[in-house]
Amino acid sequence: MPQANGRNHRRWLAAIVVFVALCAMAAMPLVSHSTQRGIYLAFTWLALVCSFYGLRHSPANLRVQWRLIFAAILLGAAGNTLHIWLPNRGLIDAVASLLLLAAAASLVVKRGGNDYSGLIDASLAAVSLGGLFWVVVLQPRIAKNTLTSAQAATLAVIILLLCGTWGALIRLVETDRLRTRALRLLLVALTFNLAGFVLAGWGGDPARIAAEMSFMLAYISLSVVAFDPSMRRLGRRGPHRDDRLSWPRLALLGMALSVPVIVNAVLLAIGKPVDATVSILVGVVIVPLVMLRIGLLAASRDRLAAALAVEADHDPLTGLLNRRAFTEVLDRELASTRDCTLIFSDLDGFKRVNDRFGHAAGDRLLVEIADRLRRSVRADDPVGRFGGDEFLALLRDCGADRAGAAVERVRAALAEPFEESLDGVSVGASLGAVVSTADTRDGTGVDDLIRAADEAMYAQKQIVAIDGSSR
Repeated sequence: MPQANGRNHRRWLAAIVVFVALCAMAAMPLVSHSTQRGIYLAFTWLALVCSFYGLRHSPANLRVQWRLIFAAILLGAAGNTLHIWLPNRGLIDAVASLLLLAAAASLVVKRGGNDYSGLIDASLAAVSLGGLFWVVVLQPRIAKNTLTSAQAATLAVIILLLCGTWGALIRLVETDRLRTRALRLLLVALTFNLAGFVLAGWGGDPARIAAEMSFMLAYISLSVVAFDPSMRRLGRRGPHRDDRLSWPRLALLGMALSVPVIVNAVLLAIGKPVDATVSILVGVVIVPLVMLRIGLLAASRDRLAAALAVEADHDPLTGLLNRRAFTEVLDRELASTRDCTLIFSDLDGFKRVNDRFGHAAGDRLLVEIADRLRRSVRADDPVGRFGGDEFLALLRDCGADRAGAAVERVRAALAEPFEESLDGVSVGASLGAVVSTADTRDGTGVDDLIRAADEAMYAQKQIVAIDGSSR
C-alpha cells in the first residue's frame, strides 16, 4: 500500500508539472518578449526542481546520469537568470546541452550494453542524415543570420552529436520489449531538444519562440521521467542482439562515410562554398564510429572463432579435452625429450547408475569425476575424456620416481564418496598408469601408450575383483 501511495503521489506531481507547463506554453505567443523571457526563466527553474527530485529518488545505477541532467538544467537556469551580465550566453547553452548529451549517451551505453553494434549503426545513420540536413537545409539559413563562424560551428557540433544520440535512443526503444515509458519520454525529450537547436539556428522571431517552446517541451518530458516509476528500469541492460554485419548495414557504413563527401562535391559542382564543418566532423565523429564498429565486429568474430575452437577440442559435457585433442597433445609430448606418465581411468558400476537413476544422474557423476581429475593434477597437465566413462590424464615431466605419488593422489581423489542420492549403488574408479621415458620411447606411439595404460587399468580392475571375491 505505501508503494502504491508513492506512485500516486509521483503521478500527481507529474500531472501538475505538465499542466503548469502547457499553460505557460499556451501563453508564450500571446505575451511580450520580456514576459516570454520571464516565463521561460520560471520554467527552467521549475524543471530544475523536478530534476532534483529525480536525482534524490533515482536508483544508484542511474545516479551519474541524473547528476549530469541536474547540472545541465542548473547551468541553463543560471544562464537564463544572468544573461544580461554574461558576455557569451551561447557557450553556457552549449555546455549545458553537452551535459544533457553526456547523460543520454551514458544511459545509452549502460542500457545498450548487449547491442553496441546496433547502437553504432543507428547513430551513424542519424549523424549522416543530420549532416545532410545541415548542409542542404540549415547551413544556407544560418548564412543569412547573424551567427558567427564559431557559433555556427558549435551549433553544428551540438546538432550532429544530438542526432547520433537520438539514433541510438531510437534503437533502444525499438528493442525494448517491456515498452518502458521512461525510455520513450527520454527519447521525446531529446527529440524536442534537437528540434529546439534546429529552430534556434533557423533565425527569426517566430523561430526563436518555437525554439523556446521546444526546449520547454524537452524540460516537460525530463520532468515526467523524474516522476515516472519506470525510471528504475532505465539502468537495466536490454536484450542481447547478434552482431551481424549484413549487406544493408555494410551499405549504411559506406553511406555514413560517403554522404558528406558527396554533398560537398555537389556544392562544388553548383558553385557554392564547401561546408568545412561537416568535413571536419567526418573525421572527428563518423570515422571513429565506423572504426569502432569494425573493431566490435572483429572482436565478435574472434570470440566466435575461439568458442568454435573450444567446442571442437573439448567434450561438451565435462569441458575436458576430447579424444582427438588429447591424442594430439599426447603426440606432441611424446615428441619431446621429457618423461611423462599417462593415467587411464574407468568407472566401476557406472552402468548401474544410468539404469537405476537415469542418464541425468550419470551425467552429473561424469562431471564430478572430471572436476576431481582436474583438481588432482597440476594446472598444465592435460585431462581428457576418452569416451563414455573413460578418462585420461597426462602428467608432464613426471618420471618413474614421481609417478607413484601422482597416481595415488588421483586415486585418492576418485575414491571419495560421490553423490548421496545414489541410494546404496557403489561407484568406484579403476586406474592404470604407464610411464614413458625418453630412453625407452623409440617406436612407441600414441596408440601404443594408451593401450598400455588401458591394459594396466584392466589388470588393476582384475586384482580388485579377485580381492573382493576372496573376501
